[in-house]
Amino acid sequence: ELNGDGIHRIQNVLSLQHDIHDLFDTLDLWFEATDTKDLYKLRSTQALPSSSNGFADFRNDDPNSLPPPSSDYLAIHAAVCIVAQMSGAAAFVEEFYENWGDTHVLAADGTSARLLQFVLEPLSMASPLSVH
Repeated sequence: ELNGDGIHRIQNVLSLQHDIHDLFDTLDLWFEATDTKDLYKLRSTQALPSSSNGFADFRNDDPNSLPPPSSDYLAIHAAVCIVAQMSGAAAFVEEFYENWGDTHVLAADGTSARLLQFVLEPLSMASPLSVH
């Protein structure tokens, strides 16, 4: 379902405020389902920004044209966050995000290949430049 073009389905897209997006990316924020469909409680290991009311409301008047994020994908992200926090892996992820910019030379033995992939991946999604 998430292979190929399926990864870009609208149900796998979130538009988040920058500071909340950072917490989401570093596995410090996840969405906890409530009794109300498409309404989630924000859970975080960090203080939430003052602009947040602690909830994410994905309900809208036309869910057929604008479907909410997949509850399954949000539940998977939540499980990954909880496991990462309990295992200590989240600290490694945070350290990686903080330090990747300090790397100026790639390792000759190829051990920094994942770092290179991480840095270049956003560029692969950018629109191609047209040179005249």
